[in-house]
Amino acid sequence: MAGKSQAIVHAFGLDERTVANWRERAGQQGEHVHHHFVEQGQLDLVHVQADEIRVKGRQMIVWMGLAMMVSTRLWLAGVVSVHRDRRLADRLLQQVRVCCRPLQALLVCTDGWAAYPGSIKRAFREKVKRTAGRGRACLQVWSELCIATVIKRTQKKRVVEVTRKMT
Repeated sequence: MAGKSQAIVHAFGLDERTVANWRERAGQQGEHVHHHFVEQGQLDLVHVQADEIRVKGRQMIVWMGLAMMVSTRLWLAGVVSVHRDRRLADRLLQQVRVCCRPLQALLVCTDGWAAYPGSIKRAFREKVKRTAGRGRACLQVWSELCIATVIKRTQKKRVVEVTRKMT
């Protein structure tokens, strides 16, 4: 983003600190809007797609997990981590869970990363008290939760095979 900031500074004759301040405030405003409108547990998501990408930065490589509501292409969640591990998938799916109406029918599509199915099940479960009296309630996965996996196999940068699985 430094290159774009420098271009704005030169094009409009602004101070670098002013442009950096505006960028920071715009990011905070975007985050507040997302919390206020998207993360209220009121969305009927129906179909969510989750994926992660490897991002190369200056002297570092990070993983960015992203999830979107397919029907509207609304970005629901995004997380960044130095490691591509279960915690990345858990954080991503917990953010998606915050957006969703409880116990609604939901299809979550992912690639073949082994961390996703467990993270999806952990995110979309509810406490269910099966016996009267004291004791811990059981955690039960939503009854209408479906997990789809789409794996694309490529050769020489061309997709040669697509495998689809329902869990």
